[in-house]
Amino acid sequence: MKASELKLPATPTLPRGDFEVGKAQSRAIERAMQQAWEYDSLHNPDKHEFKEFELYPLGAGKTIVIRSVVGMKDDENTAASIFCRYRRQLFVGPQGKLSTYGKGGKKLTGIKALIYGADR
Repeated sequence: MKASELKLPATPTLPRGDFEVGKAQSRAIERAMQQAWEYDSLHNPDKHEFKEFELYPLGAGKTIVIRSVVGMKDDENTAASIFCRYRRQLFVGPQGKLSTYGKGGKKLTGIKALIYGADR
C-alpha cells in the first residue's frame, strides 16, 4: 500500500513523497490517528482540529514516523496557539508496533506511547 492511499485527516501537511506502508503499519497508523485524536481533542472534537499531520519514512523506510499537532479551531495568532496545542511524535515499526520517547528519553511502546507520548 502506498502512503497516499491512507485515510489521513485533511490538513495542509501530507505524506513526504509516496512510500510503501505495510499492512500492519497502515492499521497501526489509522488506529494511532484515531486514538491520538480522541486524547488530544480532549473528547471534544467540535472545538479542535489537526493543525499538522505528517507521515514520513525513517532511515531505510522500514519505520514510519507520525507527527501530529492538535489545537483549538481558529486559535492562530493567540496565546492558545502557543500554550494549548498537543504535539505528538510516534514511530511505527514494520510489524505495526507503536513506540515513542517520553520524558527523560524513556522508550514507551504500545498504548503507553499513545497516552504518555504527547507533549502537552
